[in-house]
Amino acid sequence: QDKLITEGDSWKYFKGTEEPPTDWNTAGFDDTEWLVGATPIGYSTDLVYATVLDDMQNTYLSVYTRTKFTVASPADVKGLKLSSKYDDGFIAYLNGVEVLRLNMPAGVPTSTTAATDHDTNPVFVSNVLACAAVEALKGGDNVLAVEVHNTNLGSSDLSLSIELEPIAVTCPTSLTCTLRPQNQVLLRWQKPLGATYDSIVILRNGAAVDPAPVKTASSYTDRTPTAGNNTYKLIATTCGGTVCSGADAPECSLDVPSADPKLKRGDTNDDGVVNLTDAVKVLNHLFKGESAPVCLDAADADDDGSLKITGCSLLKAGQA
Repeated sequence: QDKLITEGDSWKYFKGTEEPPTDWNTAGFDDTEWLVGATPIGYSTDLVYATVLDDMQNTYLSVYTRTKFTVASPADVKGLKLSSKYDDGFIAYLNGVEVLRLNMPAGVPTSTTAATDHDTNPVFVSNVLACAAVEALKGGDNVLAVEVHNTNLGSSDLSLSIELEPIAVTCPTSLTCTLRPQNQVLLRWQKPLGATYDSIVILRNGAAVDPAPVKTASSYTDRTPTAGNNTYKLIATTCGGTVCSGADAPECSLDVPSADPKLKRGDTNDDGVVNLTDAVKVLNHLFKGESAPVCLDAADADDDGSLKITGCSLLKAGQA
């Protein structure tokens, strides 16, 4: 995907020798009188900067920066990823809304607010921005404003370079469904990097399964599928809206066989359920000489044609 902001882009900047105007980080602020420079911006002896602040050390603690970018269709942007090289701390705003704070104390900062300590990272570190960033986007011109602060006036370096990238796909992918013991269905899916959801809903043949998976899940076991063909569809919501539905929602299907009332694999004591008591029944028969299970085929939990201790292990794994 094309980046909205790239290293080397031109930014407007204001040296923190005094407080900037209160609306400096908003889209409507007039920055025509500010200085102009490309990123990376800063100073040190070990990195190369496109804009060098050779008067900053021992003079001012902060720098305020702004750049514009254009979004044709905000509805197509499902998320935003901000990547940064920075030292020591910064706060980023999108159209006046704070969207990221790294190594800065809480509260409203001033030009003399000191950052917490941070070593310069020479490669970009990425952060997926919160929903507030997507909600702040508008069609046409947008402004990303960033204030960067040092830990102290005598600091030997300060650096800032920002890239901003749209995320168009946040819908879960690669949904698979697998038949498990006792005719249960295991569903697995993948989440795009950085995607977070408000909720996840799984539809089985058009109806929501109950209980629903937790919003952080990447797998789910349907313990009560119907016999015959089952079609599953996964729907996720994020930032207050549905991110995949209809044709975008991943699907999978499989056939679930009818339950055999004469045999329930692993139900050694024939009580209708599979649990640890079935494993105990097998162990007592094998090692204590107790009577054999009524249905040896049901007691053969791993279905290999023999009754042995490995069957007990499978019983416990299946129960877990």
